[in-house]
Amino acid sequence: MKYDPAKTKKKILKASLELFSKKGYLGTTTREISRKAGITEVTLFRHFPRKERLFSEVLKWSSFLPELKDLLPEVKQLPFKDALAVIGGRFLKTLRMKKDLIKIIYSEIHKYPDKVHRIRDQIVEEITKTLASYFRNAEVRGLIKEGDPEFYAAVFMGMIFSYFNSRELLMLSMYEGYKEEEIIRKLVDIFVEGILMKKVE
Repeated sequence: MKYDPAKTKKKILKASLELFSKKGYLGTTTREISRKAGITEVTLFRHFPRKERLFSEVLKWSSFLPELKDLLPEVKQLPFKDALAVIGGRFLKTLRMKKDLIKIIYSEIHKYPDKVHRIRDQIVEEITKTLASYFRNAEVRGLIKEGDPEFYAAVFMGMIFSYFNSRELLMLSMYEGYKEEEIIRKLVDIFVEGILMKKVE
């Protein structure tokens, strides 16, 4: 069978995501990953010479970034609040799907080397900048106040993550009785009221 680099890379990423989610970055070895992916460790290193580079690729591949890039053109024509509700809902769905990985990262992050901290920070920064492009466009269209689109993006994503953290990780019951779509809409309303140039329904 002909060797397919793209297929092999995907197998490595899937195996790595599963193991990192269960055992963390520190507890997972490249030998375990190669075994899980059904390849040799030599093949693994051919694709990812260093473990932190593999971890970086897993975080990018499994993060909200790829979906956000595809999503922004889709919501461009939606009313502002509706677009934010879609973005917030999809972000929450991604967080929930990767809950185990997020949980273990935050439990051991204080033990990570500086390189891994920078990897995480770079991914968060790229997601923020990508969403900021949407806010920048809304600013140009006169929908929102002139300000700092990257700050807007960081605050909005932070609100959604805070809800995810309190409900899914901390298991707080303050949101009991509310439907999730209703919660997302409430968060969007709270956020939007602070940045609107004029009232948008």
